Amino acid sequence: EVIGSKSSTDQFAVQLCVPVAKLKSAMVTVQCGMDGKDHDTHYTYSLLNGRNSSVASYTNNTDNSEFEASSTYSAMFNRIASNATNSDFMDTGGGQLQIHIEPNGHDTWNITKITLRLDFDDNTTQQMSWQNLVISQNNKNLHLYFDQTLHAK
Repeated sequence: EVIGSKSSTDQFAVQLCVPVAKLKSAMVTVQCGMDGKDHDTHYTYSLLNGRNSSVASYTNNTDNSEFEASSTYSAMFNRIASNATNSDFMDTGGGQLQIHIEPNGHDTWNITKITLRLDFDDNTTQQMSWQNLVISQNNKNLHLYFDQTLHAK
């Protein structure tokens, strides 16, 4: 080759190979701010891939689940798709954690920090966090996005 010339082998895409691992558990941990969640506010956590397909979810419809101000609460997702893998997020541009509430009247829930933890069967764990959020009877949905490397946006 001549110095300064280019050939077809000079530019090629390097593929990142990540083994496919099955999602074995998912958990959300919420650190409440100065106003927690009322006892009778029902809530759902939904984990979606980049195509907006459901991967996992957790629903609490009880009337005795108060989240006190300045306290921390965790919930394990109780429904995970049997075929859910890390490639559900890596191959679709990421995903999102959706939070939906159904308050009984008025409720404003201040969230200082929320962390999503994903555990895979290859013994890897991914955690991502979002901070300073508010959900209320006036805005019942939060959409928390993450990228294909499983980092919060």
